[in-house]
Amino acid sequence: MATPKRSCNWSSVRAAEQSLRSGAAFLLAARAKAAAPAARGSSANSWREFIAFGVRSDEWVTGYAGSALAEAGLPEAVEGALSAWEWLAEQPAKHGPGFGFNTHTPQDADSTLWACRLAATLNRSGHPCCIQALAFVRNCAQPDGGIASYTAESLRPLNVGTGEAIAGWTTAHDCVTAGAAWLPEVRDRVDVCGYLAATQQNDGSWRSYWWMDHEYATAFAVEALARAGMYSDAVERGAGWLARGRHRDSPFVIALRALGLAAARDRGYEPLLHQLLELQLPDGSWPASARLRIPPPAIRNPDCIWNWDEQSDGVGSLIMDRFRVFTTATAVRALAACLYQSR
Repeated sequence: MATPKRSCNWSSVRAAEQSLRSGAAFLLAARAKAAAPAARGSSANSWREFIAFGVRSDEWVTGYAGSALAEAGLPEAVEGALSAWEWLAEQPAKHGPGFGFNTHTPQDADSTLWACRLAATLNRSGHPCCIQALAFVRNCAQPDGGIASYTAESLRPLNVGTGEAIAGWTTAHDCVTAGAAWLPEVRDRVDVCGYLAATQQNDGSWRSYWWMDHEYATAFAVEALARAGMYSDAVERGAGWLARGRHRDSPFVIALRALGLAAARDRGYEPLLHQLLELQLPDGSWPASARLRIPPPAIRNPDCIWNWDEQSDGVGSLIMDRFRVFTTATAVRALAACLYQSR
């Protein structure tokens, strides 16, 4: 059960506020720094991270990092988030109504939902680009209410096959559905919350498809269900799993655990917040620890794979955010959520 609020430790709050400012400053400075020198579409209003199949993500990471800055609420962070949205709003003409891992790769629901969350936080949900993107996310909905990362149509340019050959990438994913369930324009038309309630594991967690750490799916599922005011028992069980914790040396996991607990109004986030403050680097970032995995398109359960390749960037690979953008954005998002609950 969530612990009731108690009086704030203002010294801790001030330390967290300073950490948030430093983290936001790092993200703002990291725009375009992470871009390859010859990257097409380089912009001081976007971010680059995670090299997969020889290309570096821009649209997906920009939506994720930009929405974290928007949630931080600091004037300079919001200004940077708005510039990121303006950059994103120029991109869909390159590959359809949604967004992709990269401006030159097929659109997917995960990348698209983060752009939509950025727009929503900035009160830009009525922008024509966001309206079309939200429709694309809903178009990725499966009969069970879950959101798949790709549709067969969006994957066609990759020539990776059809049917069972792409079943892993075109079936519902907990981690993608959890992110999409935050959006009322999706939640009101697709039973994403019912899907999350049905797919919660017996231990209280949800399974991440694209991430080695299930804290990702669990934190965002707890956040979405708590925001919707639905399935409070699932929120409580998810928070309980996050509170029990693991991977204590991973800033990415610690931030996700803190985010989920803060969303559930569980004061268990407080020691995690202190851990985040201790792990922050002098430049305002946190050590790279977001572990993205790329399952073969046919694989529905990537947990069955044990031999992930950390040296490649294709199918079967495990990729770290070596520029620290994704981990830092997650920490900034967690700090903002914890500070909101502490005030």
